[in-house]
Amino acid sequence: MKKIIIILAALLVATSLVACNKNETETPTDNTPIQTPTGSISGEEMPNDDNTPSTDRTFTEKNDTVYVMAATGAANLRTDTTYVASSVAVSVKNGVELERIAVESNNAWSKVKYEGKEYFISNNVIAEKALLDGFEETTKTVKIIADSINVRFVPGRTTDSPIGEFLKDAEVEVVAFNPNLGEQGWYKVKLTVSEEQPHEFGYISAHSDYSEAVEKAAE
Repeated sequence: MKKIIIILAALLVATSLVACNKNETETPTDNTPIQTPTGSISGEEMPNDDNTPSTDRTFTEKNDTVYVMAATGAANLRTDTTYVASSVAVSVKNGVELERIAVESNNAWSKVKYEGKEYFISNNVIAEKALLDGFEETTKTVKIIADSINVRFVPGRTTDSPIGEFLKDAEVEVVAFNPNLGEQGWYKVKLTVSEEQPHEFGYISAHSDYSEAVEKAAE
């Protein structure tokens, strides 16, 4: 009996050592930018238990233009403020302009007009036209000085799951800058497209705690 117990104990120790070694080898040890998969990331498409109908929500009149901007590439216009399949009226692709006529008091939903009809859309998959129009083209490279920084699909919207991240010392190509968004502005940055990460661009905070400009040597 003692021999069996000793053998079992030895097997448990060996198994633990193998598991520890496996975890260590799977942990990144360099500063390569990591792009996280986005397959089902889209705020609206993520599980949500709040299916309160529009009749029980409070909306305030609004008069502006919003763009559809969902990490999955398209978003649903709905007949009510619920995530059930039966409320889906039509799906529209990213970049489509919508006339917003009302916004919910807790900022979860907007009421919009599309092709002459009124619908509801989750605020997790739209961006204000004025916000995006505030970006000016620029060409610069920044170095990440924080341990990591999240890449967002919509600038300033930190409630969504990030579409990727850059690790410390990564050098990032900036293509546009909005100095009026957030405390110190936001950058539009170029990303490396892959099967796991299909987006060509993303947004990161321009706060000086996270990155610094890289001085290029004169040619």
